[in-house]
Amino acid sequence: MAAPTGILCFKSILRKAHVLRYQGSKHMRKHFSTNENAQILPQSKKPWQLITAVCVERTPVVSAEMNEIERRYNAMLVEMELERSLLSDHEVRHKQDLLRAQKQKENEDFDLDSSMQTAQDFEDAAVEELQNFSPASRVTDADRNNDRQSIHRKLDRKLLLVVKQKLGNDFQWVFPHAAWCEGQSLRESAEGTLSRRCGARVEAQILGNAPIGFYKYKYPTSSTAPYVGGKIFFYTAQLLKDCTLQTGDDVLDYLWLTREELAELLAPEYYKAINKFVFE
Repeated sequence: MAAPTGILCFKSILRKAHVLRYQGSKHMRKHFSTNENAQILPQSKKPWQLITAVCVERTPVVSAEMNEIERRYNAMLVEMELERSLLSDHEVRHKQDLLRAQKQKENEDFDLDSSMQTAQDFEDAAVEELQNFSPASRVTDADRNNDRQSIHRKLDRKLLLVVKQKLGNDFQWVFPHAAWCEGQSLRESAEGTLSRRCGARVEAQILGNAPIGFYKYKYPTSSTAPYVGGKIFFYTAQLLKDCTLQTGDDVLDYLWLTREELAELLAPEYYKAINKFVFE
């Protein structure tokens, strides 16, 4: 049975509309492509230099002092625990000792083992041992002498390693960093940065394979370097053991600083970049 004439005409119209839409869109793509290419501005042919930097942390050694709100909250928790808790084993033992002593007082024939240590004897011995115990000071010799090259200072704070490293013709306080070498991953480059800038004896564990921070800067226009500037990728590492850092021609000095001390020493723009990932 032949198709109705109206349906055939409608299909013909659809085919023509599809052809016109394709030709129009092709013409528009060509037009916008030409305009976009015309707006592209010439850029510098110099590439960016990739750099890896390592934020080496010495984690806190002792717990931090409680502030006023924390002390009040802790006292409230101790009071609630005392009011709601059941008797401990020591308290139960003390009550049993008192009952045995009362029975012996009422009945002289009651057998009480005099060699057995009572709960009161144990408590007296514990108090005497506590009185003879002298805890170590939270303030170390490094704190008293303000030795900022020692990791044995500010034991309740996190310390970060900064080095006075040569950048161009000047020396700047920065995190240890070195240029990325082709063929390495950024993680491998960061591991090499530690040994190159801090010495092979530094034992630190880099955390993760991805950078935690980023900072870029342009070299001066008078620079003869084959790069337009540097892009720094930051990694975090935790110090595993005490060590003495090596200094040389590229690194003149080093310090272990708190977050507040970093703000006093580092360049403002550099500190603004690292402040986004440096946490207490």
